[in-house]
Amino acid sequence: MHLQRKFISYGFLISFTFWQCQTKSNADKSSRIDTTIILLKNNRTLSIDNIRELNIVDTVYSYGSKGEVYCDTTVHLTNNIFYSIISLSDTLGICSHYFVLTINVNKKKAIASQYLGPACDIDFSVGSYQLYDHIIVSKDSILLRETTIYQKKNRTSMNENENIERKETKDKYLLINQAGEIITLNKTTNKNDSFSFEH
Repeated sequence: MHLQRKFISYGFLISFTFWQCQTKSNADKSSRIDTTIILLKNNRTLSIDNIRELNIVDTVYSYGSKGEVYCDTTVHLTNNIFYSIISLSDTLGICSHYFVLTINVNKKKAIASQYLGPACDIDFSVGSYQLYDHIIVSKDSILLRETTIYQKKNRTSMNENENIERKETKDKYLLINQAGEIITLNKTTNKNDSFSFEH
């Protein structure tokens, strides 16, 4: 009977210690997410660990990056929901990759993220190259523009703009609803200038 009490006490002690560790771990995680939310809301620089903690950005980019993460813009959709545009540089420092991510402040969690495009060093020796841009056109809408630059065969000018033969652009829009969900709209080039939904 005495031995049985010892086992029960020992089991209770292990359970209590595990519960304390779990509680401390949850409190630490909540505190770190609070810090991330504050940094995003104030367009401050974050560490890559802040972004990994949210567990919303594609791991190919979040674990293919190191160092600092820059918050470009933050837009408040409601009292509880906002979105931020952030950039992560790659390990070689050749490209920065832009994402939009939505956050629920009350629930202290990320809702969704969407890749916006890269900003890379340009190799002007090739015949063509792509440029990517994102523009906030309204509180809940972001224009994504991909421009393909075709260069002249005989490029003699020191001014790169004078070496351009033609440009082609493709546009699409991201709509962010008040729940923080991100919807992609592809703009089609037909007579009606309509939009096609991409799910």
